[in-house]
Amino acid sequence: MNKQFSGKVAIVTGGSRGIGAGISKMFGERGANVVIASRSSKSEGDALVAEIKKAGGDAIVVSGDVSKPEDCKKIVDAAVAKFGKVDILVNNAGQGGRKTIDEIDHAYFTLIMETNVLSTIMMSKAVVPHMGEGGRIINISSRLAFIPWVGAAMYCAAKAAVNQITAVFAEELGPKGITVNAVAPGLIETDATRATIPPRKDAVIAATPLRRIGQPDDIAGTVAFFAGEDSKWVTGRCVRCDGGIT
Repeated sequence: MNKQFSGKVAIVTGGSRGIGAGISKMFGERGANVVIASRSSKSEGDALVAEIKKAGGDAIVVSGDVSKPEDCKKIVDAAVAKFGKVDILVNNAGQGGRKTIDEIDHAYFTLIMETNVLSTIMMSKAVVPHMGEGGRIINISSRLAFIPWVGAAMYCAAKAAVNQITAVFAEELGPKGITVNAVAPGLIETDATRATIPPRKDAVIAATPLRRIGQPDDIAGTVAFFAGEDSKWVTGRCVRCDGGIT
């Protein structure tokens, strides 16, 4: 069995559901100690911890809202208290939604930007003092950072900001031996998207060269590359992980 992350400590924000759960599970199966940060899905997180431990790994759930800087620090402090360090941070927590120009207001702007952008900044800031040479930060972006999507102006803007944060933090943290990269998923089948897929499923599959809907483990595999030694000469990059859809 692949234990490439044996002895490593990985924090995954939004790590109890959907893409985050797939990433948390991957790290646990590959030997990492996993810190699953979750705002509201404690039961799912506990079930995932049990699954990881059954597979021979170790994991904890830490409740926190990563749009709040004080909670970011709390999550990192809990990881260090339990496991002594942090080697890998996956900034996966995010907030989607669709509102047109007529519907966007200050509250919606704040929700989208704080959950997607501020969280990426503050979690990274909190973790760097505990991350040594070879540290890895992986940000979850979106295909929508690269294309216009009617009704998703705020989400598109937020994920485009994540891409630029990735590039700038890679420059800033490179001298410390820490790489910073991003993964930009297309449509992934999760509990959050499953109900919305049927009306567009055939069209999405037809437009996707690989002719299927993406799954959480498709993203987890790309995260594993950025978290591992094979990517040690890659930083400041964002890879679209969307089955090749244009």
